[in-house]
Amino acid sequence: MHNGDLSIVSSTLSHSYRTLLARWDDTLDVWNDPVSKRFEEKHIEPLEPDVTGFLKAVNRLSQIMTKAVEECS
Repeated sequence: MHNGDLSIVSSTLSHSYRTLLARWDDTLDVWNDPVSKRFEEKHIEPLEPDVTGFLKAVNRLSQIMTKAVEECS
């Protein structure tokens, strides 16, 4: 895997997550009741720590791969 591939993965996930949050915010304009709140608590809110953790891990892996390539060159 090329180092650039990791930045593409990270960028794609970041963009997709921001899009999801924006669409969810739009949805709340027309669907804002106890059911939507439960949906948000069960499906939307749990994503944030997973996405953040994944992005941190990808960043760290990218740094490790960059260092490995430098040391092997």
